[in-house]
Amino acid sequence: MARGTTSACNRRILAVCLVLSLFLGATAMACTARKVVKVAAESVAYATADAFFTGGLGFGRSIAPTLAKGGVYKGDRAGLYGGTLRKSSCDVRALISFLKKPENREKARAWAEVLDIDGVDEIGAYLKKLTPVLLGNDTLVRNHGFKKGEAHAYDAVLEAGTAVLIDLLGLPVVKCNCGNPLASTQTGLGDLELDFKGKKWKYEKKRAVKVEESPRKQSVVVLADVEEAGKDIERQPGADGVEDDERIASGRPVAVPDLRGRTEADARTELGRLGLKTRTEPVPGSDAEHGSVVGLDPEPDTEVQAGSTVTLEVAGEGAGTPQPGTTQLGTVPDVRDLTEAEAKERLAQFGLTAVVQYQDAADVEREGVVGQAPAPGAELPEDGSVTINVRRPSGPDPSPTDGGSTIAETPSEPGDASTGGADGGQ
Repeated sequence: MARGTTSACNRRILAVCLVLSLFLGATAMACTARKVVKVAAESVAYATADAFFTGGLGFGRSIAPTLAKGGVYKGDRAGLYGGTLRKSSCDVRALISFLKKPENREKARAWAEVLDIDGVDEIGAYLKKLTPVLLGNDTLVRNHGFKKGEAHAYDAVLEAGTAVLIDLLGLPVVKCNCGNPLASTQTGLGDLELDFKGKKWKYEKKRAVKVEESPRKQSVVVLADVEEAGKDIERQPGADGVEDDERIASGRPVAVPDLRGRTEADARTELGRLGLKTRTEPVPGSDAEHGSVVGLDPEPDTEVQAGSTVTLEVAGEGAGTPQPGTTQLGTVPDVRDLTEAEAKERLAQFGLTAVVQYQDAADVEREGVVGQAPAPGAELPEDGSVTINVRRPSGPDPSPTDGGSTIAETPSEPGDASTGGADGGQ
């Protein structure tokens, strides 16, 4: 072999070796640097003993995730946060009043330092620009308690539904039930060891989020309506919620949750909270507990549009949706929060008729069933009827009978076993 050829060959070998060594070295460093981080997992109502504020500004509520997938999102992502038209989730005025009191001067100073505010006198103006929302998904933040005259920082995952205030860039900056200032954290979502505080909840790593500031200030905050699936709320930054909010349609997909092992009733409730309709099919000969869900169609984590129908495969002979016109051993289905038509159809699937009693109200935002008798889960009534209380706007009584009640006839062809979704509000 010629000397030049040998040298060229050696150079190629050396280059390959160098690339391999760099790759292996980087891989080894990555594995060495990766570590599990222990963080506090704080439930919706949890407030630490070293909270900045005592008394509670807003405790949030338990909600279904508003985003189908977790990850890192910019603060202006539509549906990243949730809200309701009923009431504000955070009392900003109470926090301003608290931090202005002379006896709380030390807390106010520490609070302002965390959020990089120029002095305690600027706190009021800063807070008035913040927007009250509910965390749409379990969210990783840098929380701050108050101890020995100083703010002390720690990483925390806050449960979905926790009430917070966000700034104009969409970052959570105040935890409402304790007044603690919040900030971004350098910790990633990948390897977290959760130390649950307060009530333990079902944490799903694949739906947890971390928020980064948006590239520009928001002119409107788009929230997922936690009381009406498939709807959004437009809220002006700095508004306390309710008065100036506007409800709009949402086009975001919904991820089918993994409900295997849950009871049919629980599964229906959960899907209803997400704005999904349900039908059930029996699975005879299954080894699973009778009445439990053994499969779903579409499969878990599939993204579908709100209002879509999900089939629950339920263990047991004769489990699932009864055939029209028949009565089987079982319990009264839950038709609360359904529309009148949906409730009638659902009861008909169990061989039951609906006795409708209307409740007129001038301020009704959404018509639907607000009560029923017998209650959900009760034995099927011998006369085959269930009374439903339907809320509707005030107006002429469409019922031909005195008292605004009518007995709905069981439809002969109720269609498939779909039901309407109950909203996620409590």
